Amino acid sequence: MFTGIVEETGTVERIKPTAKSIELTVRASLCGRGLRVGASLAVNGCCLTVVKVAARGKSRLAQFDLLKETWQRT
Repeated sequence: MFTGIVEETGTVERIKPTAKSIELTVRASLCGRGLRVGASLAVNGCCLTVVKVAARGKSRLAQFDLLKETWQRT
């Protein structure tokens, strides 16, 4: 059961399948502040680990590597 507070709705910027994973990039403004590599962020109720962060104006792009199992189940 999800008991957290939804802080914002992010925007999916890119989904890129690779040989080992699926790279998911999400644009976030509020949640992007202070976000660092290794941090966890709940995306659609699934806790994902940030592997890359890039600044885009007032927002941030957070990249996650998803295994195919995670992609299929969430």
